Amino acid sequence: MLYRVIILFRMKIFKLLLIFFIGFVSYDLEAQCSASFSYNDTACTGSSVSFSANTTSTGLKYGWEFGDPASGNSNTDTFKTTSHTYTSSGTYSVTLIVYNLSGTCRDSVTQKIVVFAKPRVAFGWQSACVGMLTEFLDSTTFDTKDSIVKYDWTLDGSTSSSLQNPSKTYTSTGTQNITLAVITNAGCVDT
Repeated sequence: MLYRVIILFRMKIFKLLLIFFIGFVSYDLEAQCSASFSYNDTACTGSSVSFSANTTSTGLKYGWEFGDPASGNSNTDTFKTTSHTYTSSGTYSVTLIVYNLSGTCRDSVTQKIVVFAKPRVAFGWQSACVGMLTEFLDSTTFDTKDSIVKYDWTLDGSTSSSLQNPSKTYTSTGTQNITLAVITNAGCVDT
C-alpha cells in the first residue's frame, strides 16, 4: 500500500513538472513569433488589396489564405507582403500563419475584411443644343453598403464640377469630351 502511494505521488510530480515545462515552452514560443497583419483600408472588387505581416523576427515562413476559394490557386500565398484581388463584394476571413522550419514557433491570426463593389459610372444628358442649358444626369450604381462622397466631372476639357448633376451651356457646335469620376466612402473609384 505504501508503494502505491509513492507511485501516485511520483506521477503527480511528473504531471506537475510536465505542465510547468509545457507552460514554459508555450510562453517561449509566443515570444519568438506572433502572427498579426495589416492591410490597406481600401478593399474594392477588381482592385488589389495589399497585406503585410507585422513581424520583426527573422527566419519565419508565411502562409496566407484569403478566404476566396473562387480565386483558385490565387487564394493562397507564402510571402511576408502580398496582395489579392477580390472579384465579388462581401466579407472575407483572411488567415495568416507564421512559423519557422525548426518547429519552435507557430502562430496564426484571422481577420475579417469587407470588400465593397466598385462603383460603375454612368450618366446621360438632356438638351444638347447650342445656346441651351445641357443637364448631365448621374446614374452611377454602387454598393448599397457604401456611398458616393465625391463627383469629379470634366464637361469640355476645361470646365469641371463636383455636383452630382451639373449643367453647362455650350456656345458652339462640335463634339465635347465629358468625363465623370466618382469616389465612394470606402475609397472605391471608377471613371
